[in-house]
Amino acid sequence: GTGGLPELKAPQWGIVQATYGAHPNPPMIDVSGFLEVQAMVHNGTLKFPKNTDLSHYFGFDPLPHHRSAKNLILRYMKGGVIHEAKIGESHDDTEVVLENA
Repeated sequence: GTGGLPELKAPQWGIVQATYGAHPNPPMIDVSGFLEVQAMVHNGTLKFPKNTDLSHYFGFDPLPHHRSAKNLILRYMKGGVIHEAKIGESHDDTEVVLENA
């Protein structure tokens, strides 16, 4: 048994992997931790406004002056299913909802 404790269940949502760079060419930087904090602060939703560089979320830019070549590749779980989103440095307003409401 569980010794009277509630049974632990694996999370059904969250970031699996997030990399930022000039995919598929290096450098590709793991930015999962930065986005996990953003998702927790915003109740499981990541918002990327149109006029905000992606590097704003990470505090650094691995390839300065290469705006069009960089992408964020976000692999996330929602409802127990893995999804992937690719967001370019030049992007429209983008929202990724990680958690089922």
